[in-house]
Amino acid sequence: MNSIFGMRKIIYVFTLWVLLATGCLHAELPQEFRARGGLPHFHAKIEAGEAVRIAFLGGSITAANGWRPGILEELRQAHPDVRFDEVNAAISGTGSDYGAARLRDEVLMAQPDLLFIEFAVNDQARDPGSIRRSMEGIVRQARKALPEIDIFFVYTLNLRAAADMESGRYTATVEAMEEIAEHYALSSLHFGVEVMRRVHSGSVTLDSKPPGPGIEVFATDGTHPTSAGHRIYVEVLASAMKQLSARPGKPAARVLPDPLEPQNWEGASLIPIGERTGVEWRLLPQDDSRLSSIQSGRRRATWVAEEPGTVLEFSFTGTVFGIAGIKGPDAGLFRVQVEGREAITTTLFDRYCRAGRYRIRRWMYPEELPPGTHKVTIELLQEAPNKASILGEAPEYVTVDPAYAENVLILSDLIVVELVGDPLRREPIE
Repeated sequence: MNSIFGMRKIIYVFTLWVLLATGCLHAELPQEFRARGGLPHFHAKIEAGEAVRIAFLGGSITAANGWRPGILEELRQAHPDVRFDEVNAAISGTGSDYGAARLRDEVLMAQPDLLFIEFAVNDQARDPGSIRRSMEGIVRQARKALPEIDIFFVYTLNLRAAADMESGRYTATVEAMEEIAEHYALSSLHFGVEVMRRVHSGSVTLDSKPPGPGIEVFATDGTHPTSAGHRIYVEVLASAMKQLSARPGKPAARVLPDPLEPQNWEGASLIPIGERTGVEWRLLPQDDSRLSSIQSGRRRATWVAEEPGTVLEFSFTGTVFGIAGIKGPDAGLFRVQVEGREAITTTLFDRYCRAGRYRIRRWMYPEELPPGTHKVTIELLQEAPNKASILGEAPEYVTVDPAYAENVLILSDLIVVELVGDPLRREPIE
């Protein structure tokens, strides 16, 4: 286990243990559910017996066979005469920044009636300002493209969030998201409040193993719910949606308010890199094992650079950019040079790059650029990242899979954020 990650987990577990053992529990947990504007268009279609389409945008907790299919089954049982179609746009290990960039292609083109957004855990490493900008970008894109779409923010639980809840507050991540939900009158629900109630009652544990009979484990790793954990999520969400369905009144026309964050990610998009690759880049076949973790119908054209010195050059007009690609044991070092700025050397390799494990990963340039046109060069380097150190394992571990000896760069798209209304705005990529 990576030492930093392990130490953080120990701190969160110890904090919870002290609070629980000493009885220093907050008199009230944070508010669980806020109805705000509700889901009027969604419920109007159900009452009319029309087919409805529900989209789910989130990370691995939503991608799992858990609360997502669970709430669909609850709705189908409650409304047997209504057809419920699903748009599953959940991708493990991704946050609201990548969500904002892929929203148009993977969600809005399907024209859903209801959009669930779940990024409370995966966004925890980001600062509140950047979270507000990407979450607001998702909301504004959705409401501009589909004015009648209803949006529901749901927040999941991990050990860090549980420690904050025992102090009577949400994480800073959820607080940032709540600012957006309040500004746009969106319903929001924190799944973790009910989990913590059951922890207090003794029926659920946050430990990886039950301390006694009749006690259910919420999550063996502190983040990803067990079937029991997902069942709690489904129960509280079904209850919240039932409350919303009972609200009187007809859907009213919506007026999009001024943005809370002027530099929000309304102008975020994915730009395929294919037209910008040279002969040194090789297109991966759709059945390549490195794409196996991605649903076959959602695999984007993906290219691999295998020779050191291979470059990708482009210019864009905007303030933020990044790349989307594949991380795995073979991920190497690359250099990013923005014209006029100091180069950055980085890698897609991380502590989750275990033998045979490949996943989508995005990398964002760490500085927000001034509005205007920027030239970018990305180059695969000869040097390799210290993979054993990143993994937190002994050096011999990386001999398990020969892919660790390789150093490549696998990319599918550029992530670009244009400022909507920017007088310099034009086609984002040259």
